[in-house]
Amino acid sequence: MSPKQNAYSRAQMRARFRKPKARRSGSMVWGVVIVVILVLGVGAIVVAREGREASANVPPLAALGDEPGDHWHAYLGVNVCGTWLPNAPEFHFDADSSQVNVGIHSHGDGNIHIHPYRTAEAGNNATVGRFVDYGGWELSEDSMQLWDESEHANGDTCEAGDFEGEQAEFQWTVDGERQSGNLADYKPEDGEIIALYFLPDGAELSEPPGADQAIASPIDEQGNPTAPGGSTQVPSVPPSEPAPSAPPGS
Repeated sequence: MSPKQNAYSRAQMRARFRKPKARRSGSMVWGVVIVVILVLGVGAIVVAREGREASANVPPLAALGDEPGDHWHAYLGVNVCGTWLPNAPEFHFDADSSQVNVGIHSHGDGNIHIHPYRTAEAGNNATVGRFVDYGGWELSEDSMQLWDESEHANGDTCEAGDFEGEQAEFQWTVDGERQSGNLADYKPEDGEIIALYFLPDGAELSEPPGADQAIASPIDEQGNPTAPGGSTQVPSVPPSEPAPSAPPGS
């Protein structure tokens, strides 16, 4: 065999051995990528599940199965341009679904009645925003449309009331203490008095009238005032709904 043929044969052999090596390297990279994706996916599922379980174990507890849940009350007053709105209208069903009996609702007494029937409305999910959503209204950090059926946004001018013609902004307090952030994200505690104000900056943030009496004697399921005293418990099954066979997810 001539030297030229030997060189050609050696070149072919080197080419044959190089190609499989390149393919093995590529396969290893894809294998690592697939493993990383699987690990991240499983981790996300575990974190989400732990988050739901943690929320379900944080008061107010939901009434599930044979276990009664917590029954809390937090007063919510709304002041628009110096005028206090009437109490939120009574409702017991989700405004988006008349068949869903909700455990965060209004008896028309000014209180947010919080006795969750599902994990989706229990624990850290029992927020002012959920109450507002259930009632069919809207509330964000800089706008609202509540039971007065009027839209209000930061910087709007008061059209009536004590501050007619002045620009107003959203402010809110809990038990008289000014708060920051979005009220819709706030989870009330039992017995708190929450006030939302749409007022000019620097205006007095007075306590909602009648709040102390309302929170001390909330209206019960039959429409009667209850005696003052801490949290009560409620049955695990909401009226007109069957008991869930297993705790629903959040």
